[in-house]
Amino acid sequence: MRSVQSCIARCSARAENIGAFIQAEMERIQNRTQRCMMACEDEMQDKVAQTNEKPNQRMLENCVAKCADEVIRVLPNFRKRIVEYIENSK
Repeated sequence: MRSVQSCIARCSARAENIGAFIQAEMERIQNRTQRCMMACEDEMQDKVAQTNEKPNQRMLENCVAKCADEVIRVLPNFRKRIVEYIENSK
Protein backbone atom coordinates (compact mmCIF):
# COMPACT_ATOMS: atom_id res chain seq x y z
CA MET A 1 0.00 0.00 0.00
CA ARG A 2 2.81 2.41 0.84
CA SER A 3 4.52 1.75 -2.49
CA VAL A 4 1.31 2.66 -4.31
CA GLN A 5 0.96 5.85 -2.28
CA SER A 6 4.57 6.85 -2.91
CA CYS A 7 4.16 6.14 -6.62
CA ILE A 8 1.05 8.32 -6.74
CA ALA A 9 2.86 11.09 -4.84
CA ARG A 10 5.85 10.97 -7.23
CA CYS A 11 3.64 10.99 -10.30
CA SER A 12 1.45 13.82 -9.10
CA ALA A 13 4.48 15.90 -8.05
CA ARG A 14 5.98 15.47 -11.53
CA ALA A 15 2.70 16.46 -13.17
CA GLU A 16 2.41 19.51 -10.90
CA ASN A 17 5.98 20.58 -11.70
CA ILE A 18 5.39 20.20 -15.42
CA GLY A 19 2.12 22.13 -15.14
CA ALA A 20 3.85 24.94 -13.25
CA PHE A 21 6.61 25.11 -15.86
CA ILE A 22 4.11 25.27 -18.72
CA GLN A 23 2.13 27.96 -16.87
CA ALA A 24 5.31 30.02 -16.41
CA GLU A 25 6.15 29.70 -20.11
CA MET A 26 2.63 30.78 -21.08
CA GLU A 27 2.95 33.80 -18.80
CA ARG A 28 6.24 34.68 -20.52
CA ILE A 29 4.49 34.59 -23.90
CA GLN A 30 1.65 36.74 -22.60
CA ASN A 31 4.02 39.26 -20.99
CA ARG A 32 6.04 39.48 -24.19
CA THR A 33 2.89 40.16 -26.19
CA GLN A 34 1.67 42.80 -23.74
CA ARG A 35 5.03 44.60 -23.77
CA CYS A 36 4.99 44.70 -27.56
CA MET A 37 1.44 46.05 -27.63
CA MET A 38 2.34 48.72 -25.07
CA ALA A 39 5.27 49.70 -27.30
CA CYS A 40 2.79 50.06 -30.18
CA GLU A 41 0.65 52.37 -28.10
CA ASP A 42 3.70 54.42 -27.09
CA GLU A 43 4.78 54.66 -30.72
CA MET A 44 1.32 55.88 -31.71
CA GLN A 45 1.27 58.49 -28.95
CA ASP A 46 4.75 59.71 -29.90
CA LYS A 47 3.82 59.97 -33.56
CA VAL A 48 0.62 61.88 -32.77
CA ALA A 49 2.51 64.25 -30.46
CA GLN A 50 5.18 64.95 -33.09
CA THR A 51 2.92 65.44 -36.09
CA ASN A 52 -0.37 66.53 -34.51
CA GLU A 53 -2.01 63.76 -36.55
CA LYS A 54 -5.10 62.03 -35.33
CA PRO A 55 -4.46 58.50 -34.11
CA ASN A 56 -4.56 56.07 -36.99
CA GLN A 57 -6.35 52.79 -36.23
CA ARG A 58 -4.69 51.02 -39.15
CA MET A 59 -1.22 51.99 -37.92
CA LEU A 60 -1.97 50.54 -34.51
CA GLU A 61 -3.46 47.38 -36.01
CA ASN A 62 -0.37 46.87 -38.19
CA CYS A 63 1.91 47.26 -35.20
CA VAL A 64 -0.14 44.81 -33.13
CA ALA A 65 -0.12 42.36 -36.06
CA LYS A 66 3.69 42.55 -36.03
CA CYS A 67 3.58 41.70 -32.32
CA ALA A 68 1.49 38.63 -33.11
CA ASP A 69 3.87 37.64 -35.92
CA GLU A 70 6.83 37.92 -33.54
CA VAL A 71 5.15 35.75 -30.92
CA ILE A 72 4.25 33.16 -33.56
CA ARG A 73 7.86 33.21 -34.74
CA VAL A 74 9.22 32.34 -31.28
CA LEU A 75 6.56 29.77 -30.34
CA PRO A 76 8.73 26.86 -31.53
CA ASN A 77 11.39 27.95 -29.01
CA PHE A 78 8.84 27.88 -26.21
CA ARG A 79 7.61 24.48 -27.36
CA LYS A 80 11.16 23.15 -27.44
CA ARG A 81 11.82 24.33 -23.87
CA ILE A 82 8.61 22.71 -22.65
CA VAL A 83 9.36 19.40 -24.39
CA GLU A 84 12.92 19.40 -23.03
CA TYR A 85 11.65 20.12 -19.52
CA ILE A 86 9.18 17.24 -19.73
CA GLU A 87 11.81 14.86 -21.07
CA ASN A 88 14.33 15.86 -18.40
CA SER A 89 11.84 15.50 -15.58
CA LYS A 90 11.42 11.75 -16.04
